[in-house]
Amino acid sequence: FSPLYAAECNKVYGDSFCVEEQAITGIGNNVTIVFENMDFCETGAKGIELTGRSKLSGNTIHILFTSENGEVQRRVLEVKGTTEYEAQSFAFEAITGKGKIEFVFLPGSDFDMKSFQFLLL
Repeated sequence: FSPLYAAECNKVYGDSFCVEEQAITGIGNNVTIVFENMDFCETGAKGIELTGRSKLSGNTIHILFTSENGEVQRRVLEVKGTTEYEAQSFAFEAITGKGKIEFVFLPGSDFDMKSFQFLLL
């Protein structure tokens, strides 16, 4: 539940992006940012605070959680565009247990992701 910088990811792949010291910028079509070994305990994460920016009025970001037993859960965020890095918070159905988190950016994305923090709410 600690804040993490996007550049601390285990893996990033896709059509266009640039990994900087803390942020991943220029995130375009079909980019996936992977964080492995995430542990949400039994309490679970019930939301996320995502810090980023975009020239577009909005970006859709899918969060995929793959549990240790292979079950996949999806949460969808509609992130507003901002010219400066800004934190936006989103609530969702709890994610519990251990597994892998993937941030999936759809075609047409143009986003700079600086950091995120899962929330207990």
